[in-house]
Amino acid sequence: MGTHPHEVVETDEYYEEDVEAGPVVWPDVSQAVEERAATVEVSKKRSDAEKRAAFSRLASSRASAAMDAMRLLGHLANPTQYAWDEAQEATLFDALEMGVKALRRSFEDARRGVAKNGKHLSLRV
Repeated sequence: MGTHPHEVVETDEYYEEDVEAGPVVWPDVSQAVEERAATVEVSKKRSDAEKRAAFSRLASSRASAAMDAMRLLGHLANPTQYAWDEAQEATLFDALEMGVKALRRSFEDARRGVAKNGKHLSLRV
């Protein structure tokens, strides 16, 4: 057991004093949470340079993940492993094209100041 009576240590042994220590009493942190929330509100405004850096970092990561997912979808075109019909193929490509159109539209809308609609696209083949 560690130096603090409620310290967590990895062990398979059972200690009688662990039971006798009683429940953990957590301090009231509501004031600290409110103070932190106030500082977060003040610090939410980021500079254009910070926003551009965040966009670049996230766009690179997310676009790479999307391209990886499309590469994996391409594996489904292996006729020795998978069977599909023209309707399934059309549904897959329609959904992907719809997703790209929605992505493009969200950027165009943001440039024009239009609010997001919050719709999520999904596909069932």
